[in-house]
Amino acid sequence: MLVIRHFFDPVADALAGLLGARLRCLTIETWLTGCAFKHTVGQDGVASDIRQRDGRALLDGATSIVLNRVRHVSVPAFHHASAANRDYAAAEATAAFWSCLEGLRCPVLNSTLALRLMGQGRPSLAAAKHAVLAGLHTQRVRMTTRARLSESGQLAPFGGGGPVPAVGTPALVFDPGVDEPSAVWVIGDEVLGALDGVEPAAVARFAQQIGLGFGTVLFARRADGIWAWCGFDAAPAQAPAEAIHSLARYLDRHSGQAIRGARG
Repeated sequence: MLVIRHFFDPVADALAGLLGARLRCLTIETWLTGCAFKHTVGQDGVASDIRQRDGRALLDGATSIVLNRVRHVSVPAFHHASAANRDYAAAEATAAFWSCLEGLRCPVLNSTLALRLMGQGRPSLAAAKHAVLAGLHTQRVRMTTRARLSESGQLAPFGGGGPVPAVGTPALVFDPGVDEPSAVWVIGDEVLGALDGVEPAAVARFAQQIGLGFGTVLFARRADGIWAWCGFDAAPAQAPAEAIHSLARYLDRHSGQAIRGARG
């Protein structure tokens, strides 16, 4: 099993400590400098081959499952470049990484293609639609491409903020809950945690629809007391021991098999 991670990743560290030699780690920071990968895209699909500089395979037929913990790929060589060039290089590297994941022959937990819902870990209109289809309660949402005139006569975006042009990028605003957000965990086909009125089966359906294989589904309590969906996080920075142990059991149980949120 292989986990693709950042250098600082307490969740991956905990999983590695539990699985030991059964788990290999590849840090995305060394992906561009310490590995060689061959990636082809054609009419027959995509294919990826990832090797260390000495030619040893990092991903081969012995790898049963890959867990993706990476949100974004930066390019160290561009750290001293202008902000625009750094952003462009990172966008290109991230796109190449996403495509490379889709070319792997083994299942990928939290495939970036499955999680393409514009804003991994943040509420989006597409994810809200899937929450409704799954049977979860949601918050009232407003979406606009125009600003409104505030009381002071300045143009301001919905939800507050500084003056902006009258026409701008789409803004998506969820009404705030009356409590601090809470979350339940999704580990493959298992849901950990419980909130009053939130059906675990509905959470599982939502996770399946968006390809969330390991992460959290977020909720906030509405003014009427109902726990309402407000987002998801496919790469939470921390995880309780129960979630880590459940993930380890899931990886052992499904090695070599098709898994939820996976491609390959």
